[in-house]
This record gives sequence, structure tokens and C-alpha cells, in this order.
Amino acid sequence: MAPRAYSMGRRTEQVARTRAQIVDAAIVLYREQGIRATSMSEVARQADVAPGTVLHHFATPDELAAAALERIVAEMEVPTAAVFGTAATPGSRLARLVPAIFAFYERSTPWYEVYRRERDDVPALRRAEETFWVAFRALYVEALGPLLEEPGLGPAILGLTDPGTLGALRSAGMTVEGAADLVTGLLLHLIDEPDAREPAG
Repeated sequence: MAPRAYSMGRRTEQVARTRAQIVDAAIVLYREQGIRATSMSEVARQADVAPGTVLHHFATPDELAAAALERIVAEMEVPTAAVFGTAATPGSRLARLVPAIFAFYERSTPWYEVYRRERDDVPALRRAEETFWVAFRALYVEALGPLLEEPGLGPAILGLTDPGTLGALRSAGMTVEGAADLVTGLLLHLIDEPDAREPAG
């Protein structure tokens, strides 16, 4: 009984290694040429396995893309509630959240370009996007609570911490840290000064 269990354990390990090898190959090709342009046969060549082996593990390109995206997101270290530490007030939590979010955006820049180009054509990307923003929204809610629902404040928080905002500030010559400090300061001002949220006129 023991030799058979050992053999099955070895086979399970080999299957897991092959699957990981295929995902690794897909990630390399996705980064180089995008998800849409990457065929299953190219992944097989990159992984040095037979095309049938790829299909055994992933029946469709979308299944493979989903597995690769799961790995990519995990390796990019999406911020979690742990960033808040002992911070107890909305302002102090926001001051920790903004730098963590901007650092994450900077880490994910190469993949953001793939996402931006292909999100409308790759179902796995759309699903990953939905999951990602649900998790991010939960972070904002934990940081700010009811403040996030206040007219003028919620949209300002979400807009100023959008990846596009960081990209514009980086293009203007700011560092990630400088951009985070600027945006944090602006948002703290809006939190502390309700009148500043009122539209001019």
C-alpha cells in the first residue's frame, strides 16, 4: 500500500509541476506579445511539452489565461487590509492606503498595458478585473466607511487614486512616493474641509 501511495504522490507532484511549467510559459508569452496573440501551440513550445499536454491541463485558451492571471495577481501583491496596521481613523488609514495602492500600480505597470489593450476581448481579463475591483472597493470601505458615500468625496477619492492619475503624475516627472504624498494631502484636505467638496459657482 505504501509504494502505491508513494507512486501516486510522485505523479501528483509531476502533474502540478507540469501545470506550473505551462503557466510559466504562458506568462512569458503574454508579457512579450499579449494574451490574444498567444496560441496554445506557442505555449506548448515555450513550456517544452506536447500541445496535447497543454490541452489536458487547460481545455481552452481562456482557462489558461485565467490560471496565468491568478498567478500574476498573486505575485504583484495586491494590497490588503494589513496595510492599515493600527491606524484607526479614516485619515490615518487613507494615508497608508494611497501609498500602498500607488506602489501596487507601479509594480503592475507592464501588465496594466496588456489589460488596457485587451480587456474587451479576453473574458479572463474581464473576470479578473471584476474580482480585483471588488477587493479594492472593500479596502476603500474599510478605510473610509460612510465617507466613501458622501457626494463629492467618494468620486474624488476613487478618481485621485485611479491608475490613470498616477500615470499622469509620473509622466509629469513625479516619483511614486511624491504622487502618493500629493494625492494623500489633497484627500485629507477634502476630508477635513467639507466646504472644499462643494462645486464652484
